Amino acid sequence: MEIIKHGKNYQKQICMDCGCEFSFHFNEIKIKYQEVVDYYSIYNYIDCPECNNKIILNEEQIEI
Repeated sequence: MEIIKHGKNYQKQICMDCGCEFSFHFNEIKIKYQEVVDYYSIYNYIDCPECNNKIILNEEQIEI
């Protein structure tokens, strides 16, 4: 089976470190929770498939 055109569950991204242009599926997005002094930082990210650079897609801060 071959995909001719990806649907709405795929996004394109360009890595700012190595310039790799790639697409990814929503189920490949990782979530990171990090406690900082008086709040939690929660962000979604993906890893560049060429250089393994962490690419943050969005971030949210929640007060403790």
